[in-house]
Amino acid sequence: MTSVKTHNYHIQMKKATSDIILSFIEDLFIKLTEDTPVDTGFARFSWQILKEGEVPEYYDFGPFYGPPSIGNLDWVKLGGSKPTIWNNAPYIMFLNEGWSEQAPSNFIDFAINDIIAQYS
Repeated sequence: MTSVKTHNYHIQMKKATSDIILSFIEDLFIKLTEDTPVDTGFARFSWQILKEGEVPEYYDFGPFYGPPSIGNLDWVKLGGSKPTIWNNAPYIMFLNEGWSEQAPSNFIDFAINDIIAQYS
């Protein structure tokens, strides 16, 4: 019977998979940034890539908005525990719903689908 030693191929496969995921996240981040409509530039500037354990930067918008929370529908969180793409503009969901004439409704979904298609 012949046996094959796999050495540390599982480590190499894990690294290669991680590299692909990070590349995907970076490409999606760029696409989202490019596709976000611009008036003041705040929503476009607010995209962040967070690594596991990082806390998103946020800005005090006054008493109306208060501190951020994951349950706040004005925030977009894509991904899982590592890494995560985050946008803390309080109106990002309104932009995604088509409130700006500069971008179509669901521009976030379109960006995700475009990047998925590139990796398929």
